Amino acid sequence: SMIACFLACGSMFLLALAHLSNAPGVNRIANCWLGVFFLCTASALLAFIAEQTGLDLRYPFLVPLTESIRLAMAPSLYLCVLNFTAIRRSGVRTDILHFLPALLFLPLLFSDGAHLPRFLGIMVGLSVKVQLLIYWVLSFRLLYKHGRVARDISAAPQRIDLGWLKWMLLGVGAMMLLWYNQ
Repeated sequence: SMIACFLACGSMFLLALAHLSNAPGVNRIANCWLGVFFLCTASALLAFIAEQTGLDLRYPFLVPLTESIRLAMAPSLYLCVLNFTAIRRSGVRTDILHFLPALLFLPLLFSDGAHLPRFLGIMVGLSVKVQLLIYWVLSFRLLYKHGRVARDISAAPQRIDLGWLKWMLLGVGAMMLLWYNQ
């Protein structure tokens, strides 16, 4: 239902704002990447809503604008998990390399009007799905390794096992399944 999409989109934008402003007050870098992930997810939902409601016809650059950060979704999820699971990791300059596909996509997106040629649109759509799957698997591996280390070194591993992050990744996996079956 479209009402569920509207609520999910608004919720994602609010979560993005909360995490980008570091409302949790801890682990600033990880929360910032989580906010970027939520912003990208909200943007993807907004593009879907625009296409379903005809807003893309009324505002022809709305969908390309929201699509412009789609390739940043997967790397931001991975960097979020990496920064939540790493001990004493600060922002690393090489992290920007994860965003090369997104940076290379921008000129292509805005070079020839409001829409990509059909073939390029399909290729970009597939690459986003493959990219998200790869980064999702890598994120789960990081979280699994963190859990093993936490059990080995801590007397109370449940305090540092990041169970909430595992459930969030499972939720992202469910969203991916829905998206892939569209």
